[in-house]
Amino acid sequence: MEDAVRPSEEQTRTMFEKSFRVWSQLRAPASGIPSLPAYCLGGLETAFPEHPAFPRQLLLGYWGGNLTAEGTSTWDTVGDASASCLLPSFHRPFQIPISTHKPTYIGLSKDPRLGLPQFFKKDDNHIMILPLRYTDSHAPECDCIDRFSSLPSSLTFVNLGTVDRDATRWWAAVLAPEEGWLSTIDGPRNELRSPWSVRLPKKPIFALPPFSVSSPPSYTMAMQYLEDYTAFHNVEDQSRAALSAALLLPLANLEGGRIPLPVPRIPYKSGARSVAQLGHERRSVLPTPQLDKLITLSWNRDGLSALLSSVFFDATVPCNLASAWLQGVFSVLDSVESSHEALAHILVRKNPQLGFFWLGALLTGLHRSIIQRARLGSCDIELHSAAWTRTLQSFIQLPVSQIETAGAILRSDECRLLYLSSEEYQSRVPMSPWEPFGETALKDTEIEVRLHAHCGEHGLVYNAWSWNCDEQAQNGSLPSKGELLRAFPFMSALVPPHNRPSEADGSNGIKDVVVFFDDFDPEDEDASCHATLSAFMWLRRDGFPAAEQDIRHHEWLCEVLDQEDEEAYESWSDWGDSNEAKRKLKSDVPVPKLTK
Repeated sequence: MEDAVRPSEEQTRTMFEKSFRVWSQLRAPASGIPSLPAYCLGGLETAFPEHPAFPRQLLLGYWGGNLTAEGTSTWDTVGDASASCLLPSFHRPFQIPISTHKPTYIGLSKDPRLGLPQFFKKDDNHIMILPLRYTDSHAPECDCIDRFSSLPSSLTFVNLGTVDRDATRWWAAVLAPEEGWLSTIDGPRNELRSPWSVRLPKKPIFALPPFSVSSPPSYTMAMQYLEDYTAFHNVEDQSRAALSAALLLPLANLEGGRIPLPVPRIPYKSGARSVAQLGHERRSVLPTPQLDKLITLSWNRDGLSALLSSVFFDATVPCNLASAWLQGVFSVLDSVESSHEALAHILVRKNPQLGFFWLGALLTGLHRSIIQRARLGSCDIELHSAAWTRTLQSFIQLPVSQIETAGAILRSDECRLLYLSSEEYQSRVPMSPWEPFGETALKDTEIEVRLHAHCGEHGLVYNAWSWNCDEQAQNGSLPSKGELLRAFPFMSALVPPHNRPSEADGSNGIKDVVVFFDDFDPEDEDASCHATLSAFMWLRRDGFPAAEQDIRHHEWLCEVLDQEDEEAYESWSDWGDSNEAKRKLKSDVPVPKLTK
């Protein structure tokens, strides 16, 4: 008898093979050296044009012990404005935490893989220093050592070139032990820190030329100091890589608050010209408006985590085959685990526009937790970051298909129509990015699904974003480019090439890849089980139809759903409303007799 949920071994083997081929194509050639593509570090000036930035008149909220920036997004439900069948637009409030309770601890590591030395082709290594410079600096006075003094072997002398005392003072603050600079704000209950707050080891690491005490520099001067240092040491690529690591600091704080960075290697004496001699040859840092967008994205920690995990998602994979797909993915990734450069070579190319953030994840060690969650089938979903970066994170973002079926609808389309038409379902996006398998008889679907099943035009369309600003700013000025964004649909033309089915259909030489099945394990079903349970708990929150009882009672679902049903039955008498209780059940099975 055919299993209602579990795919056959042949199906799982085919999916493993498909995944292995797709990801193997991303590996560096056997005779080549892993590398970073030019766009990884050079495309930031124009990246994510639809992403908003924090406005000056922003009103702060307070939730979960943190200050928050808040706003509201507007979503349309049809891809063609002239379509005859229109579902109403809907709004989603969204909060971005902009504070933290403790700094992120930065430790030193002698792991030679950290810092990705093969990518930067220089003997010196500034990756430990440069991420710190992207934070501000309001620090107490700290001691420095004359550059010609005898340095303890444990200290690294940081050659700043020919700079003034203010610049030296600023660098001393950035590189001081523990919290060399402190940026705080008073919250309702306690003092809160910036998400980029860091804490270095208590024992001094760096030595600088002496300086005289002065006031902290302006933002403009601080950025100039950063540019001068980068130009003096000719480490523009390391500077961009360091920015990628700095943008991951808020997420690192959420993940555990501790990251390792490589021990710096900085020449004691530099043959470079003085900063004053460099003039127009210097490559400027990112323009302020673009940096503001990246900072806003960085603060959206859930969104950044979802963007990173989206590279493991494929829109053609149903929930019950997630395990087989991921086994193929990690069969390839595990084969290069010992080389961070080889791992970066793959992850950066899987979605080129997100490669910059994967570089930061590898530099900070965050890739381990992201990969571990993905291995278990857990891929985060955050629709705002998906919209602002045009990244596919979930099947729910794709338009309703126009596949004709006699008296039935694909369950993936059923989910999409429920999300587009029902306030109850809009309250939470489907927990699993993997689409549910199979189809549902139209007679067993909700009325909203039956009404729109054959329209052929419906899809999730991001329309606009508005920050919560003070009343004067809202009424007295037009929305800025970062506050109100032009509409665009999640139609197939906008699906990134790495997530299009054509990449996995065997074209472009993928069939030439030799597949190794050593890591194929048809009995490892954990990711598929989790994804399937999540998909059906969202879709069948009001119960399973009679035709799906074999799915309802499948071993992947029944234990959790039985427990939820029992809790609903036990609370029946407390509610005093049997109709309300019935709506809370997860299935249509008869009420069991509970024993005391």
